[in-house]
Amino acid sequence: TPLHVCSLLWFLHTHTCAYTLSLPNNICMHSLTHQLFRTVRVGCLLSFTLSASPVSAGASKTCTPRPLGTTPLCTRTTHSVAMASPTPRVSLLSQQHAKQVDEDLMGDEIGFSLEQLMELAGQAVAHALVASHPPPPPPCAEPPRILALCGPGNNGGDGLVAARHLTLMGYKADVLYPKQVDRPHFHRLVKQCRASKVSILDRCPSPDELRAYHCVIDALFGFSFHGTMREPFAFIVANVNESNVPTVAVDIPSGWDVEEGSSGGVAVDACTLVSLTAPKRMARFFKGTHWLGGRFVPPTILEKYSMVLPSYPGTDAIVDITHCEYISGGETDSAASL
Repeated sequence: TPLHVCSLLWFLHTHTCAYTLSLPNNICMHSLTHQLFRTVRVGCLLSFTLSASPVSAGASKTCTPRPLGTTPLCTRTTHSVAMASPTPRVSLLSQQHAKQVDEDLMGDEIGFSLEQLMELAGQAVAHALVASHPPPPPPCAEPPRILALCGPGNNGGDGLVAARHLTLMGYKADVLYPKQVDRPHFHRLVKQCRASKVSILDRCPSPDELRAYHCVIDALFGFSFHGTMREPFAFIVANVNESNVPTVAVDIPSGWDVEEGSSGGVAVDACTLVSLTAPKRMARFFKGTHWLGGRFVPPTILEKYSMVLPSYPGTDAIVDITHCEYISGGETDSAASL
């Protein structure tokens, strides 16, 4: 034991000192021996202290580096404790309220531009796709392919942005954009996609061809959609549904009624939904994974519309609201029970 070692060293030290006193230059030898003993004695005391600790002999503590993009351990502990708290609540917006919120965000008082909102929305969609449908683990030789279906409105712009961001996240992105918008901002979005090596397809892939994709982004139509879906979009949706490729819907599955959900007509069968700003009322009827990408909504909007949104974890741009309690018009609906 360290105590026995110290006793032995003390015995050697005293006898060595007695011997060195009879030698020439004994003062220097005695000083050297004394310093040597002091050094060894400190080491023994330290060894004795460590042996008294609860860590068993031979055991070692290691610190495993935290992978990028993961939540720190202290935050994970906090989240696990929070699971016992009441179910988080989130407001549902009607079609009219959703339009008003967008108008306020881009109004003179708040000052967002359409370009800014599209960039924030598209980036959130990209992060949600990676979270729900991550790339296959190695040794996958080729990057996973995704296809963004982009419609003629602002939803299509969100899809173009998402495709560009996904190329920076290890995916190979293609875009199907059959009805391109003749406006400067949309022209710039297409240029940015081409510069990022995003392919713009000139035809809709067949169901067999679609099965080569890891995931599809449905950015055809948003909450302003109403009526019956026309060609070529009905044909595109039919091919995607037949392929059974996992599909991520942007804000609302194309073809759904923003208030009442699926009407039984032509509509995208999505497994993941990314609501933007706040979820819309049709979210009550959605059965898959539900993300919210709205970490740009200022407090003035929340106060004006009495909106309740969940907290975003860490620095994430998205939050999982699959099991949140939906609040709509003073009524509550549990997402988990619908």
